[in-house]
Amino acid sequence: MNADKSVLVRLQELADAVTRWPELNQRYVRDEVLNDRHLREMGLDPEFEDYGVSAEMMDELLQSIATALHEGRIGTRKNRNDPVSALPQDLLAKIQQDRESHPAGRKMRHAGCADGETERQPAAEDAPRPSRIEHEDPQEMALFPEQEQSEQERPAGSRRTRQARRKSLAVFGGGLPLRPGAVNNIYRTLDELWDLNEQGKLKNSQSFIAVFRMGLRLLAETATAEDVGEEKTPHLSMYVKKYAAKAKKNLRNRADGQDIVTYLDTQAVTPDSMIKMLQSGAHGYTSTNNREQAIALSILLGQMLILSHGRE
Repeated sequence: MNADKSVLVRLQELADAVTRWPELNQRYVRDEVLNDRHLREMGLDPEFEDYGVSAEMMDELLQSIATALHEGRIGTRKNRNDPVSALPQDLLAKIQQDRESHPAGRKMRHAGCADGETERQPAAEDAPRPSRIEHEDPQEMALFPEQEQSEQERPAGSRRTRQARRKSLAVFGGGLPLRPGAVNNIYRTLDELWDLNEQGKLKNSQSFIAVFRMGLRLLAETATAEDVGEEKTPHLSMYVKKYAAKAKKNLRNRADGQDIVTYLDTQAVTPDSMIKMLQSGAHGYTSTNNREQAIALSILLGQMLILSHGRE
């Protein structure tokens, strides 16, 4: 249709944003909350395909925006024209730091550009687009694919290869071979719930990550109680101190170990931070509602469970 992709189309291709955070798929979010001016205020650069930040930082920002939408801190009557004020200041600072260290990406090529150009030259008949759409239902769904032509409508020879979507590491690092018992039962329940959420089969999933993090705490506490036994008072710190460092070492020795350990470090999941991560997850803080960090935490805990409760 000779038009630039909307911000939701770009974010969907870049991070599966609309699939993972359905709250974003609203017209006023597309046109007002996520317009170029506000994205720049958040620290992003719309002129670059990846907005000038790392994939992990983009995920954290989108999660924060979706949480603000869900909690009403951003809405049709609140902060729709000033969404930055509803976001954590420490997150905005992290985005700025990430921008400064992130390698320069490829600039967007706008619709109607000649080969080798990235910016479309203005035509005399081009009329400025209104900054806001009036007299519309603000809750109307944005229908993010509306600017995408079907492959059948594209001129012959103009079909492009779709961008490959980033694949997250498997929750718990893959299936865990644990011996039967309470620990295995809780693990299997959490693993199945994760799969259902990923398939979009949980109707009310806005708080799923927070609930999953609480489940990880329950799983770790149950493993602690069984590992320590009745002769001692179980403390989570005892279990973490006993297994976390060795678990990370075992992860590093896997064929994909360097990638996994780097992923854990990027999400600040380390043996030293493990106790704090598990404890904060049990309180449902906004900062713990981070999908990638939940995966990283489950991977390290999963390896600990193999050490303490793995099948012989």
